[in-house]
Amino acid sequence: MTDVTQKVTITYAGVTIGANSASYRVAGELLYDASYEVGRFETQVLVYGSTHANLASAEAALRTAFQTPRGDLVVSINSSTFLTWSQSSNTGINARPRCEDRGDGQSPLTRVYRIVVECDLPASLSGVSGRQSGSVRVRYSASRVLEATLSAVYTALTTNSATAQYAAAMSTWAAAVQSALGITAWELVDEDYSFDDVNKKLTATHRYAEVWANQSIGTLNNTSIVDPLLQIRVTITSPDDYDGAKVNRLQEVTADFSCAVNRTVTTNMSTLWTGTVRPHIISQAFAAFGSSSKAALISQSPLKEVYTNRLSASLTFLVLGGGNLLEQSWQQTTECRTGKVGCPVWSRDPLSKVVFQGPASIVQTQRWRRVSLVESGSSMGGFSAGGLSQYMPGGGSGAFNNFAGTVGTTAGKGFGTGWRVVRRPTVIGQLNYRLSKVEVEIEYTSELYVQPSAGGFVAGTASQIPAIPDPSLAPGAQLAATMPVPIPGGP
Repeated sequence: MTDVTQKVTITYAGVTIGANSASYRVAGELLYDASYEVGRFETQVLVYGSTHANLASAEAALRTAFQTPRGDLVVSINSSTFLTWSQSSNTGINARPRCEDRGDGQSPLTRVYRIVVECDLPASLSGVSGRQSGSVRVRYSASRVLEATLSAVYTALTTNSATAQYAAAMSTWAAAVQSALGITAWELVDEDYSFDDVNKKLTATHRYAEVWANQSIGTLNNTSIVDPLLQIRVTITSPDDYDGAKVNRLQEVTADFSCAVNRTVTTNMSTLWTGTVRPHIISQAFAAFGSSSKAALISQSPLKEVYTNRLSASLTFLVLGGGNLLEQSWQQTTECRTGKVGCPVWSRDPLSKVVFQGPASIVQTQRWRRVSLVESGSSMGGFSAGGLSQYMPGGGSGAFNNFAGTVGTTAGKGFGTGWRVVRRPTVIGQLNYRLSKVEVEIEYTSELYVQPSAGGFVAGTASQIPAIPDPSLAPGAQLAATMPVPIPGGP
């Protein structure tokens, strides 16, 4: 039967059917079926042999060929190529062949087999660049910030593997989707793909996040910075202060930042931190509490995750939220010693004493503390060298006044026993963000007394209650009773 001429030739995995084959001839219709993604070819083959051994060898070769995946299929009719599926040329990929003994047409030296070859077809449609399929899922957060998930299947195409085709075309499709959604800028925050073991078919998922606020100074989408998070918190405290309406405590502003750093752009996170990220955080913090505010950067703590190429940091500022008076306190204490002295006497009662009147004393201490911001041109923050005199005995209208009161029915008066002034100028902050402040503490003591004379006590002139050391505050009420308890005057 070697003289049988076949007009159809089928070659797959090294086996040729027809074309004067000594063992195989086409014995049925050629069935071809193809969609955009998958192709299928089917026919029947008559296997024959001159001997039983020859037939068994031909059957084994046919079964082996059509159990071999990813082979090349070529079908020719009258010496013209009808169909070519080539794994290496990516015209038909990942071929999945099979054959089955039909059980009919058998004779001692013949068998009939049905052969089928299915394969994936390359995504060669114009304009898709190897993308076999794709889908887009859009999600908006509660803040109306867009997040899009793009899923796609890419095939090998012409000389490109699946991964090469994906790398060449995915970003172009993503840009087209971005334009269709009307998004000014977005960034790839997550990428995931998988491909088969021969790199012919790939499935990918990209997640993009909308970029609507600058990621660095003057730049909306910084290619080094990915998926950033910036939180700015302002803490305003109002602890106890004397005349709190005039006091403005420094506000604490904390900026917490984190981001991934695209390692294909940079791995030098020190330069990225000092040259890009830190200036941007500072500018955003100033925008939060007012660009004209006076502020001190009191701490910065960048964290560089070396193996994951991530960067995070926390910056803390102290910001002036009002006037220059930062803290203020006033304290007045009165200490009374009666002067009575107990002299023990001998009696049956061990507690027996004769009490004598010794010198008594009533001492008043006034303490004033004030912390102020140092203004430009002032070395003491509102407490110039000359201005301090107004808080000292004999100073201006705001001087400390001596103690006054009544002893029995006789008016007493006071005399100053000493004063002390402590000034502590400090500077807080770092880089170019600093504040100068000064802390001033003043302490004045006075003692109440009456002036004796040969004829008895001489009435003293009662003075005003010790004034609060602030020229803008009026003096308070007069002391009364033999145990005076001064009450600070109101503003």
